[in-house]
Amino acid sequence: MQYAVLRNHNRHIVLRYQQTAKVTLYIEAQAIGIVLSKLPTSTFNKEFDTEVPGTISAAAESFLKLAQRAYMHNLPVIQKLKEIIMATATTAEAKALASKASEVPTPLQQEVADKKAEKAAKVKAAKPPKESKPRGLGIGAFCNSLILDGKTNAEILDAVKAKWPEAKTTPASLNWYRADIKRGA
Repeated sequence: MQYAVLRNHNRHIVLRYQQTAKVTLYIEAQAIGIVLSKLPTSTFNKEFDTEVPGTISAAAESFLKLAQRAYMHNLPVIQKLKEIIMATATTAEAKALASKASEVPTPLQQEVADKKAEKAAKVKAAKPPKESKPRGLGIGAFCNSLILDGKTNAEILDAVKAKWPEAKTTPASLNWYRADIKRGA
């Protein structure tokens, strides 16, 4: 087989289990757990260019332990890791671990996973939706309408200060609005 344990420049370790001229299939650790991934072979070879010392079986066992602790029980990944361990392992312990790994989660493990999912759903449902303020005409649109009405900069500044006392509109702002109108925006 084409098994290899590789890493990239960020020390991200992957376990390659199949490679053709076009596609490379590999196992990697992500935030959600251990997943099966694929990349074009040329991209994969550029990204993961350093071989990691150690045995394939030891790396597969490590990935398998991570997969069992992960939030999501990814059965296809566990089956693939079991195949790799059975094909490469030399110790009886590794083979026993692999055969135990393919078991479906116990009812207690399933209950814990269900409770986590239920709690996450409650937290999501408990958050109140954001209330948005009714928005009216903004300063920019207000200035644009006055510019189109033919008002001077002084008249526009007075009108803006009357409506929004905290506004920081300047003659330079009004010149920008005028140029923006000429551009057709």
